[in-house]
Amino acid sequence: MKSLGVHKIIVAMNKMDLIDWDSEKFLIIKKKLNYYLNHIGFTEDQIIYVPVSAVTGNNITRKIDRKF
Repeated sequence: MKSLGVHKIIVAMNKMDLIDWDSEKFLIIKKKLNYYLNHIGFTEDQIIYVPVSAVTGNNITRKIDRKF
């Protein structure tokens, strides 16, 4: 991605409704993804994580009020 000129990415973490929007599980997945993305050259300030539920449209078509 870096060789194509991508300098920032947004990671949509889908299926959050299946884990009842558990922030602890969100952070565990985020940590694992951060390790991989850092390894290929992205820094934490270049990555935005968005918890979503595609089925219900939460955080896609309408914002939810949870903090992660």
